[in-house]
Amino acid sequence: MRRHKEKFPMIFKNGVEINTLADLRKNFDFRKIMAYFQEKKLVAWLDDRFYSDEADSIKAIKPTDKYAPQKICDVLGINYEDYSEDLDDAETIAWRKKRRLHLSKYTDDPAIIKKVDNVAFTQDDLEDILSDSPIPEVIYLCDNFFRFPSGILRKSFITYIGLGDNVKVKFETSKPIVPNEVGITFENIEITDEDPNDLEEEVEEVEEEVEEIEEDIKVEEFIPVNRNIENEIVQASFLPASAITQTALRFKSRVSLRWDGKTTDAKSILMAKSRGLVSGQKVRILTEGEDADEAMAAMKELLEFGPKRSVRF
Repeated sequence: MRRHKEKFPMIFKNGVEINTLADLRKNFDFRKIMAYFQEKKLVAWLDDRFYSDEADSIKAIKPTDKYAPQKICDVLGINYEDYSEDLDDAETIAWRKKRRLHLSKYTDDPAIIKKVDNVAFTQDDLEDILSDSPIPEVIYLCDNFFRFPSGILRKSFITYIGLGDNVKVKFETSKPIVPNEVGITFENIEITDEDPNDLEEEVEEVEEEVEEIEEDIKVEEFIPVNRNIENEIVQASFLPASAITQTALRFKSRVSLRWDGKTTDAKSILMAKSRGLVSGQKVRILTEGEDADEAMAAMKELLEFGPKRSVRF
């Protein structure tokens, strides 16, 4: 009499027994699958059930392979992205949560938020994504400036989608590039020849020119300002436009003045001169960056007491 060979089941979370691939897909447990794989029990389980093709494919995957989890999912017919976070440690989970929170400022699309690993907030993020394997077919560029040297442009069949209103890309190549001809598509992204990083040099030039510009400012261009700080209205001194700009440029943080529902960049002397304030208006100071507190204190002092040196009329 032929003895029946008992087949061992895999046990997933909540004690669920897995005896077929259909069971596995319905109750998929990423951590358990990886444990069975490391112990070489996954191959045995597949062989016992005559899933020969799947068993051979799993045997070919090395435990040390960086992409083993994704390859295992592909063999078993599982969408890796649906379960990849099950293997994350606490640090990675916190890192991804922080990125999703930041991403939610630009989109509320759950499909995009779920693919936060394919979102580049910085140039380093973009290069990390493109260094991975496989490279995603869609990469999201989030509200920033990105450089595309020839090495990035060689990576074809990718769609780049901009999130936010200020996504710009500059091609850094010796020859003109037509994106569609190299298999690259851009959506909601401005292709530009300008590099905003060059503005740092322009800021230094503005600082040198402030004194000269101030000589040409007329009396009617001086800005009488009231400020609203914690509901307390304080009468400010008459200020030349250059005094606001000169003070703001001392700091790395973004410094803005907001009134009548509009915001002006305090570091732009052209903005400051062209958008004067009417005496009696309530103005809010906005600072953002690593030295935001110092910038706020300096702007408050300027608006309340005026520039420390005498103003020339």
